[in-house]
This record gives sequence, structure tokens and C-alpha cells, in this order.
Amino acid sequence: MPPITTTARQLFDICLLRTAPQELPHSWELLGLTLTVGLGLGYAAMWAYGPAPNAVPTLLIGLLFTLGFIYGILAFRGLQIRFVQTASAIFGTDAIITLISLPVLSAAATGNAQDAYLLLAMAGLGTWNLLVMGHILRHALSLPLLGGILVALGYIFASLFVSQLIHN
Repeated sequence: MPPITTTARQLFDICLLRTAPQELPHSWELLGLTLTVGLGLGYAAMWAYGPAPNAVPTLLIGLLFTLGFIYGILAFRGLQIRFVQTASAIFGTDAIITLISLPVLSAAATGNAQDAYLLLAMAGLGTWNLLVMGHILRHALSLPLLGGILVALGYIFASLFVSQLIHN
């Protein structure tokens, strides 16, 4: 695995839509690292927004769902070989966006969540996350950007559905 600074730069470039996920090394260690950092930052984000007593089970179920979704769509297209790099890119870029969003989540939890600036910031971060995920999926699945975004939207809606099933 290349130095962590090189990999972090590659992940940040993916967040800026300048680099594709296939530029990342095919490394199970990198996947493990991005999963671990992503889980840690996801935990912090859940607590930044408010008390989250069920954070760990929720995060683990989300992790398993995401891994299953990524593998499933790649397998559907016969592209399982791209799993490690795609999953590393998804979890690594999500960790970066989550880190950037922590101050916004914290402000939304302590301030007026109806504040137009907070809502605009949250909408912007959500849109950015969708575009990044669409960018990654388009390369992983050999689709146009719109196709990647539609697959990313499908993931988001399926994830929300599973989340509702778990919490009800």
C-alpha cells in the first residue's frame, strides 16, 4: 500500500471528481483502513447530531448493507474484480465528506436546525456526497455519470428503506 498521504490525496481527488476509483491501489488493507476510519467518523457524526445509543449496531448494519450493495451491483454486471477499489473509494470519500460535515452536524444539533444557512450547507454536503458516489459508481460499473448517479440514488433509497425497517 502506498503512503497514507498519497492515498488520502487520491481519495480527496475522487471527492473533487478529478480521479477515478481505479486509481486507488487494489488493497485489502486500504479497504480495512477506510472501513475503520469511516465507522469512527460515522460514530462521531451520529453523536455530533445528538445522543445515539444504538450507533454501533446501526453503523454495522449500514456497513454490511453498503458492502452487499456494492458487491451485488458489481456482480450483476460481472465486475466483481472491482470490488476492493470501489468499496475503498466509497468508504474513503464518505469518511472525508463526513469529517467535513461534522461542524455542520454539530451546529444543527445545538442551534436552530431550521436556520437557512445550516439547511443550505446540509443540502450542499448531501448533493456533493451523491455526486461523488455517482462518480465512483459510474467508473466501477462503466456507466455515464447520470447512470452512476441513478445507481447512487437507488442505494440511498434502499438504505433509507432498510433503516426504516430496522428502527420500526
